[in-house]
Amino acid sequence: MIAGTKLGKVFKELRKAGYVVRANFKCCGSCAGSAIANEISEKIDKAKAAGKEPTLPKGSIFYHQQDAEGIRAAYGRNGYDPKAKLYLKFGPVHTKHGEIGKPSVQAGQDLFYALQAAGIEVEWDGNENQCVAVKIASAFSDVATKAA
Repeated sequence: MIAGTKLGKVFKELRKAGYVVRANFKCCGSCAGSAIANEISEKIDKAKAAGKEPTLPKGSIFYHQQDAEGIRAAYGRNGYDPKAKLYLKFGPVHTKHGEIGKPSVQAGQDLFYALQAAGIEVEWDGNENQCVAVKIASAFSDVATKAA
């Protein structure tokens, strides 16, 4: 669903920049956050056991399966509902090793500016306790349509 879209391109760029990024991941925000934290904790444990310094992420960015249901529901006969939004979660990863990554506001800014640069309609007031909202129609449009 995300490959070849503007949002897919942004997610790929954020992964390259050091974020843990997931699309349609786990059932809800709590399960997704916990799974990412466990994944990072395991990587840290393995690196330490091997006597290596672990590579730490800048934070996490994701939407979960309940969000993905909203994406599907927003698609109709004429394409995506222009008012429909997807809410992206972001912030540091809370692991058994402590909080890892940039502070929430900085992670939110990185996400917000990357989305804007890709031509995605985005809303966020800078509040670390609020998700970054993207207009589904602009986020899931084909990357090739941006050049048109």
